[in-house]
Amino acid sequence: MRHWQSTLALPVHELQYEQLATSIESESRKLIEFIDLPWDPACLDFHLSTRGVQTPSRWQVRQPVHSRSLGRWRNYATTFESVSEHYDKLGMLHT
Repeated sequence: MRHWQSTLALPVHELQYEQLATSIESESRKLIEFIDLPWDPACLDFHLSTRGVQTPSRWQVRQPVHSRSLGRWRNYATTFESVSEHYDKLGMLHT
């Protein structure tokens, strides 16, 4: 994120999925406030929408935010060790 914050001449809102999955309402409120829109409780029910979704992963769009996948990245940590230094330089890793 540091890379984009320093590169773009725009405000950047950082949202980590781990935080969203464990605190969906508070993180959603922060995001809605950041984009200067009024809060609507329906934001929490996005997965109940019946509007059409044109994407191969549309079944995922219909799922609520969940924490089942949190930490799964650790299964691949050794695979990505060779590039982790580059991610860190871009501000994409958190300690």
